[in-house]
Amino acid sequence: MRLTFIYPIYPTQEQETTLERWLDHLCDLQNSARHDRLVAYETEGAFVSLSDQQTLLTAAREKYDDFREVPQDFQNHALRRNDKAFTAFRKRCKENAEKKGYPRHKKRVRSLTWSLRKYTKVVCKKTKDPDKQTIRVRENPIIETDFRHNRLKVPKLGGETEDNPRWYRQAEGLLRKHSKDFSRKKKGSQRWQKQKHKLALHHERTTNKRKDFIGKLVYKLYHHQKNNVLVAENLNTSNMVKNKHLSKSISDASWSTFFEWCASIAERDGLHFHQVDPKNTSQTCSACGEKSQKKLSLAIRTFNCQFCGTSLDRDHNAALNILFRAACARRGERWVTDLTEARNTNEARDTGLQNAKQLLLFATSPSL
Repeated sequence: MRLTFIYPIYPTQEQETTLERWLDHLCDLQNSARHDRLVAYETEGAFVSLSDQQTLLTAAREKYDDFREVPQDFQNHALRRNDKAFTAFRKRCKENAEKKGYPRHKKRVRSLTWSLRKYTKVVCKKTKDPDKQTIRVRENPIIETDFRHNRLKVPKLGGETEDNPRWYRQAEGLLRKHSKDFSRKKKGSQRWQKQKHKLALHHERTTNKRKDFIGKLVYKLYHHQKNNVLVAENLNTSNMVKNKHLSKSISDASWSTFFEWCASIAERDGLHFHQVDPKNTSQTCSACGEKSQKKLSLAIRTFNCQFCGTSLDRDHNAALNILFRAACARRGERWVTDLTEARNTNEARDTGLQNAKQLLLFATSPSL
């Protein structure tokens, strides 16, 4: 797994102008490397390698001042991007793909990126040397983790809930104002450009708040509460957002991002994240395993079992059912439709699991 860390930078006006000039140079360099390979193949039938172009880059840096101004790491990154595009193109040609996809000419808006070497460090401290300028970077601590034994942990009776902040709902009022102001501006004018940037910045802040909340929640569940395994429903959110009444709320909660980050953190830190079939998890009693005779609407938030008399919060009841499914999947049982069928299999009877409370003992058993 390859992790990506995002560090916001805060350049001055002079530094921003310099970075834009460097990016223009990198875009021209990548297009020049592409043209060099094209001409070499059309005239001589030869393939130009990455090492050949890096040798030409070294000679150009010795000869031209504009090449020496840009860091060599950035230039090598542009050449590597070009080489990666041609390698993928030749691979598609060998496989006789329908669309070969010859590397195209890069525009400025498609080349706003650069890279440093693997062990290059970004220094954020102030320096007394006037020739050396630094850019302020907001750094994030690197998480150090260890590997533990894994076990399923059952939440305490009553459960622990996490309120949904509904970031988009909170930002709708200001978003409406920005959108109205944007619609009144003349398209292409300077005020139109400023309002466009203000509107985009508002969306970005809302997105960053949501991602920050999800990241902290995932870290809390794994490390602060010391859970080695997290279990969730395998929801098909792409189909769920087609519901016009719930699409905005589902997108605002960002379940897909939450599940994806749970899986990534589990893989990174040697933990486990498991998703189970969500069918009837909120319609089945977690104590006796009987399904409700009447389908419960979303407005009903308390689950009252007609068979055993159990009364639980609907979400807490569903969470227990999800955990039970993961526990039975762990011990090898095959789940077909709902909890009632799975718990009444011969395999469950042979192991002496008479009810859901005995299954709790299994859920807290030692590591995988």
